[in-house]
Amino acid sequence: LTLTANATDSDGSISSVKWSTSSTDITLTGDDTSSVSFTAPDVDTDISVTIAVLVTDNDGATANQSITITIASKKSSLTLTGLVTDNIISNAEVEITIGGQAFSATADENGVYTITITVDESLINQLVQIRALGDIDINPGVEFVSQMGSFTSLLEQAGSDANLANDENFGVNITNVTTAEYALMTRDGTSPTTDSELSTAINSVNSDEKNTLAALIKIVVDNDEFSLPSGVTSTLSLVSDSATASAFEQDIITQDPALINATINAIVSDNS
Repeated sequence: LTLTANATDSDGSISSVKWSTSSTDITLTGDDTSSVSFTAPDVDTDISVTIAVLVTDNDGATANQSITITIASKKSSLTLTGLVTDNIISNAEVEITIGGQAFSATADENGVYTITITVDESLINQLVQIRALGDIDINPGVEFVSQMGSFTSLLEQAGSDANLANDENFGVNITNVTTAEYALMTRDGTSPTTDSELSTAINSVNSDEKNTLAALIKIVVDNDEFSLPSGVTSTLSLVSDSATASAFEQDIITQDPALINATINAIVSDNS
């Protein structure tokens, strides 16, 4: 932005012009000339900046003027609509996080949620994560995660309506499968932070192991004969630790040798 002071003196001449600002966030260029300029800084929230100019004539007389400018943060919005499902997880609490910001909603009785996220320009390359917790009375212990790509990539997939649904990115459905995938990606204690790292992490996941872990989750949620092992608080915790998951898998095989494979087949044939 450039501002110009039009200063005149009826009985003499202007000897100096001096600009100043109330903000430490901007740097004035040409602050001792008639025209001053600055580049707006990146801001997370709107800020007000006052720019003042003092002119002095050849006799030392002065005059001043100021203007207050609002620098607005640049924000983008995206609406995600999806399903919390193993079979349907009714009334799940859904939270979307990006760059430390969180947006939440409660899924309806059919497991459907809709959340609009609005983020500052500085966060658009951050990855988006969706997490769902089951209703404590209906589905206690259910914790599902879907690790999505960056806000920018999701906005591109959503198209002109900025509404991302499962026909554009299946990851908006938060499921036992997305949870198993996330657990395998993060078992080493690291999490992807960019689209490239996420793609590499997903490609490194063993699909057979992912299906097995997804089956363990489904068995806990759907089968009354099995529950979370003692000391394990959620479905995500169950599959995040390899030793815990392996022990639970062996326990199921001992009691019902065919159950895991049958559950995997049910998952693979489930279009949601």
